[in-house]
Amino acid sequence: MQQGKVRYIACSNFYVWQLVKALGISERYNLARFDCIQSPYNLLTRDIEVELLPCCASEGIGVTVYHPLAAGLLTGKHDPSKSPAPNTRFGMNKGYYERYWSPINFQAAARLKQIADSHGRA
Repeated sequence: MQQGKVRYIACSNFYVWQLVKALGISERYNLARFDCIQSPYNLLTRDIEVELLPCCASEGIGVTVYHPLAAGLLTGKHDPSKSPAPNTRFGMNKGYYERYWSPINFQAAARLKQIADSHGRA
């Protein structure tokens, strides 16, 4: 019996194989299928472009992203020569620190700032 209380269902952080498997189970048993997936995506974390985005386009699945500013690293407000401030995501969450706080990511953020500055968008 459908009561209409949930219009769309979604998942977060699924690998492509997990999403495809879930879609197959939904189809096989005539169940509601995922309509959207939420994944991290930004200039530093682009791995969803390889398989997830093409799969979602093919299957009509929406994509909602999180960490578009790489937990704030792409804002340019963090100093790579200092430890992260304790009141920031990097200071409060070891996972953010491990994922984004690296010399290559700070180089990318600096390059992004150069590009923005050259277009008067700093």
